[in-house]
Amino acid sequence: MWPALVLLIGGYAPGGAEGVPGCAASNPDGSFACRPLIERTPSAAEEVALGYLYRGRLERARGERDKAIENFTKALAINPKLSPAYSERGAAYSSAGQLDLAIADCTKAIEIEPEKAAYRYNCGNAYFRGRQFDTAISHYAEAIRLRPTYPAAYMNRGIAYVEKRFLEEALSDFTDAIRLDPNNSVALFNRGSLYWQLGKFNLAIDDFTSVIRLKPEAPQAYKLRGDSFRKAGYPVAATNDFRRALELDPSDVESRRALEALTTAR
Repeated sequence: MWPALVLLIGGYAPGGAEGVPGCAASNPDGSFACRPLIERTPSAAEEVALGYLYRGRLERARGERDKAIENFTKALAINPKLSPAYSERGAAYSSAGQLDLAIADCTKAIEIEPEKAAYRYNCGNAYFRGRQFDTAISHYAEAIRLRPTYPAAYMNRGIAYVEKRFLEEALSDFTDAIRLDPNNSVALFNRGSLYWQLGKFNLAIDDFTSVIRLKPEAPQAYKLRGDSFRKAGYPVAATNDFRRALELDPSDVESRRALEALTTAR
C-alpha cells in the first residue's frame, strides 16, 4: 500500500526588528531596517536585554534550542515588554513540543503588539502542532491580513486546510505561496502532493518537476512524480523516476515495489 502523504510545516518566523526599541519598519516589502527613532533611544537595561535577544537568535540558528530559550528568558527578566523575545521563545518551545508554554508566550507577544504578522504566524504554528487547526487557521489568516505578501503563512494555512479536508482552500493557499515565492520547493511539493491526492496527475507532474529542478536529490519528489506518471499513462517516465528515487533512497520499499510491477507488466 502506498504510504500516507506527509505534508511539511514551515519553520518559525523571527521577529526581526519588530518590537525592538530603536528600530522601525522602513522597507516597502514589509522587511525591517533599523534606524534611530527620534522619540526615544534604548536605556542601558534595554540594550542588555536586546543583547540577550540577539544571542538567543544566534543560538537558535545554531540549533541550540535550550540555550536560546535561556537567553530569551534573560532578556525578558530585564525587559518584560520585549515582545520579540516572547514570540521567539514561544517558537522554540513549540519546536520542543512544549505547546502550553509556546501558546502562553505567543499570546503574550500578541497582547503587547497585536499588529505583528510574525507573532501571529508563530502562534499559528504552535496551535498547528497541537492539532488545533481552526485556531491555527485563524492566526495564519490574521498574519496574512497584516502582511499580505507572507508566503509561509499561506503555505502553513494551506496545510491546516488539508488537515481539515478543505482541499480547494488548501490549493488556493499553496498557489498563493508559490505566486509570492516561485522557488519555494516546500510549497511546490505540498501543492503537487495535493494534486496527486486529488488525481490531477498532470498538474502534480508539473509541480514535482519544479521541485526536482530546485532540489535534484529529493527522493519523495521522484517517487510521487513517478507514481503520477504511472497513473497518467507514462510507464517509461514512471520507471525512470522510480529508479532515481531508489538511487537516492535504497530503503524505499514503495518505489521498489512500483518499479517491479512496471517491469513485470512490460
